[in-house]
Amino acid sequence: MRILAGELFTARENLLGIHGGDAETSLMMAIMPDRVLFDRVICEYPQINQTYLSIEGDLPIPWVTSDLSVTGTIGDATTASKEKGEKILAALVAAWQKIVTEIYHYSQ
Repeated sequence: MRILAGELFTARENLLGIHGGDAETSLMMAIMPDRVLFDRVICEYPQINQTYLSIEGDLPIPWVTSDLSVTGTIGDATTASKEKGEKILAALVAAWQKIVTEIYHYSQ
């Protein structure tokens, strides 16, 4: 999935797009397009200077969404697409299939 993320999303989105951004909006466009109000999507990234501390990663700081976003979006949903969502969905299904198969075989 990391390789796919590197191909589909910007470095900034991969680092900071953690809620309602490109990946989540793209996935929703693929599985529930009627629920995505694309004329209302936005781009909002947290105004933080990530050095050693991060919102996710090696030395994460505790936070709630309202600490990072006025709107609730943390990422860039304006670049989302159904095509990206279909690629994400296929990668998720393949990964979960592999995991479930491995669990099944382990328990035999």
